[in-house]
Amino acid sequence: MQNYQALAFFSPTNEELARILEQDPEMRERKIEIAKEEIEPFMREYIYPFSTWPVFLSASRLEEMRNFVEKLPRILYKAMRSMFGESSAAFASYLNESPFIYDMLREPAFDFGQMINRHDVAYVDGQIKLIEVNSGCTVGGWQLGLIEQEFHKVLGEFSKTSSWKVRHTKVIDNMFTSLLAAIVRLKSRSASGNILVYVPDVDILVGHAFRSRYKHVVKKMGGDAFQDGDLFFFNNFDDIEYAKNGMVRFDGETMDAVMLTYPFGDIAPKADYLRLIGASLAGNIVMPDCVTYTVFGNKLLLALLHEPALAQYLSEEEQAFITRHIPYTTKLQSQNVQWRGQTHYLPELLSQQKDAFVIKRTHSMQGRDVFIGKFTSDAEWQQIVTEHSGDNYWLVQEYCNVELMHVTDVNGNLCDYTFVWGLFDTGNTYGGAFIRGMPRGKGNGVINSAQGALEFLVMEDAS
Repeated sequence: MQNYQALAFFSPTNEELARILEQDPEMRERKIEIAKEEIEPFMREYIYPFSTWPVFLSASRLEEMRNFVEKLPRILYKAMRSMFGESSAAFASYLNESPFIYDMLREPAFDFGQMINRHDVAYVDGQIKLIEVNSGCTVGGWQLGLIEQEFHKVLGEFSKTSSWKVRHTKVIDNMFTSLLAAIVRLKSRSASGNILVYVPDVDILVGHAFRSRYKHVVKKMGGDAFQDGDLFFFNNFDDIEYAKNGMVRFDGETMDAVMLTYPFGDIAPKADYLRLIGASLAGNIVMPDCVTYTVFGNKLLLALLHEPALAQYLSEEEQAFITRHIPYTTKLQSQNVQWRGQTHYLPELLSQQKDAFVIKRTHSMQGRDVFIGKFTSDAEWQQIVTEHSGDNYWLVQEYCNVELMHVTDVNGNLCDYTFVWGLFDTGNTYGGAFIRGMPRGKGNGVINSAQGALEFLVMEDAS
């Protein structure tokens, strides 16, 4: 008999669905076809596999996620300001970042509302555990929300699920909502609401998907604000005009926000990026990809939260948040460390407790440069420790042993999956979620869409 306790923890609806699917092969075999005309064009060739059946959230789980998303960036910011004080050099040395970033972070007008983050978390013993933060407009995971209607259609086809009252929080809508709210704070409701979006190929399908959601958000806001606003797409930074008054212009129009959705490893030309940062600092554009915001994706910040000297600056509530939600993290180059109440020499600890840890590079994407002790041979593990022990770009994190979830795979088979949740922070508020899962016994322990994980749409109980 399958244990449904893990599923029911997130919502009783999950347990109910799993029991129904066990008894109904027709429902299990139902697939969502995306290569058809009524599907958003951008999604017709979506490359990542996804489950037909969503995962549901109860009101209590949703509230936990909201609380986590709202508090984490503020604690990270406080940790930086407390530990580095007025020393940009100390900031740069610890985080391998430019001291210029900390000069900007110390400005009193720091706006958490311009952030776009995705917090990748696991649930361990009923608690959210942070794996890493991904910052800026490159974050993925919102795409399934573009075909939300297909999931509702599937639920409506079957009598056992047709009456369920559920909803989906559309991440991309909340991205645009937060950008427009930031524009209002920065430039008032009289601003046009024009947003300049970098898309490498200026793909017309991407443009259609983005623009339709933008227009939907503007209409939902009501009133006259942003009625003449639009999205502008570009792939050549030479096409941007920097006006003498500090404004950013494109195609003859003044831009109020810039989104740099550039792909893996690609970056804006340095001169242009600095001019955009200058426009952001001057209050001329909203820019979630400004280095003052993307620095929150530096994985070394999780090690900073576990520095013993930080505790004196934090409230009891903030210390409890770190204990509850941030797995032990330290730099790989550390020597003597405090772990589980005792002092250890880190190289020996990693050798003796290999399965309890993960080693990863501080700046990396798509699950690359991640080595999970439990899934790594003794020889390879020791080689990694030896090669990178003097490198400030590698860290050690306590492994999260996640409970298995009994859900359907892409072929409709019921399997045990390990989940990683992506919680979106759009303007320092909860913006939605998605899930990536790997079946038990498959892969190297890294759960990432680019490495074969199955994606799940997240819906919320609405009744």
